[in-house]
Amino acid sequence: MDHIESYLDQFADFELAFFYKYRLETYMEETQNLIKTYIKKRNLDETKMKALVEEYANMKFPDNELRCPRCKSQKLDVHKGSSFGFTTLDPIKYIEELIGYKDINSGKISFTCKVCDLDFPT
Repeated sequence: MDHIESYLDQFADFELAFFYKYRLETYMEETQNLIKTYIKKRNLDETKMKALVEEYANMKFPDNELRCPRCKSQKLDVHKGSSFGFTTLDPIKYIEELIGYKDINSGKISFTCKVCDLDFPT
């Protein structure tokens, strides 16, 4: 449980709600139960999480920071084309390095959300 708790501790309540909605079923049953126990410790129930998902799904942020279009998290994996990629909680600092990189396949940057697992291009 320690590994799961330390991973989920990084999530704000709204991120945890999206994680529950979109990623819970991708884990084995034992891990799902650990995640559900952790969520209860955070005083979140299905009603609260549903409200958070509805609130954040259409939320607009004035900061122009890179966010997942579905859950609005900034916890993203960054990918450049199909052969280059890395993982970071703060992808913005790597964008300048990636812009100059010419991938032989596409040269495009894409992202995968660590919270809701959405893949999206820039």
